[in-house]
Amino acid sequence: MFASADKLVHLAMYGVLGALLARAAAAPPNRAWPATRLLAIALAFGAADELHQQFVPGRSAELLDWGADATGAALGIFLTTLALRRRELET
Repeated sequence: MFASADKLVHLAMYGVLGALLARAAAAPPNRAWPATRLLAIALAFGAADELHQQFVPGRSAELLDWGADATGAALGIFLTTLALRRRELET
């Protein structure tokens, strides 16, 4: 049970990171940044975070955590980009 809750926390936190990256990229002068670049930034951050955890007592690096990070970031980027485009069409 705890492991699945841990993955949900990773998913949610990186979803927020993805949303913030997408929101920042939508503002000038960054409007040309593709979603793949934003996802690469989030994935690199997640990998660095997992690597760092190897050196923290009581923590461990897990590939499944990084997968949850990647999924959350992708969802955050996608949903935020979708919302921003919808808002643009309405105005």
